[in-house]
Amino acid sequence: GFNELLSILRYMLPQHNVLPDSLYSTKKLLKVFDLGYEKIHACVNDCCLFRKELKQLKECPQCGESRWKVNKHTNHIYEGVSAKVLRYFPILPRFRRMFRTIELANELTWHSTHTSQDRKMCHPVDSPAWETIDDTWLCFASDLRNLRLGLAADGFNPFRNLSSTHSTWPVVLVTYNLPPWKCMSKENLMLTLLIPRPKQPRNDIDVYL
Repeated sequence: GFNELLSILRYMLPQHNVLPDSLYSTKKLLKVFDLGYEKIHACVNDCCLFRKELKQLKECPQCGESRWKVNKHTNHIYEGVSAKVLRYFPILPRFRRMFRTIELANELTWHSTHTSQDRKMCHPVDSPAWETIDDTWLCFASDLRNLRLGLAADGFNPFRNLSSTHSTWPVVLVTYNLPPWKCMSKENLMLTLLIPRPKQPRNDIDVYL
């Protein structure tokens, strides 16, 4: 179906357009830009992620809950079907792409030459928190290219049904190195995690971060 849709769109576009002609070529194109995501199994109670040394476990080492989906009525375990899956969008490839663009690479050091002169806060660089970071981690502050990131998380109901108990919690990064008119623009907001759960993660979000 996706291949047929692509063929229709290619027919509608001008000749010699470069729209991919198949699902395979589309995936190949996206892979070049590292736009994929990783699926990481998580404990249903947010105790841990089943990765690295915990990758082969079938139960949570803290609460003992099964890694796999369990039928609430029969207690049947559907082995191979994860009870909870975290979607992680790798950030390092995106950071590298930011520095590959000359214009954007220059803007990532904007904060070093545009501090407020009238004691008014026009950008996070003028905040006490920024000064605290500079004073605490001198090595980090010495390189102007080091990225200062803000983190935001909020939940939404993906099914638009108020009676649904399911919700998803996206975690978004904001790059504060950029000028104020760019750091909050939608193209510079980076989705990094999608945490599925019936309620907000609260302090358990540390497990995912």
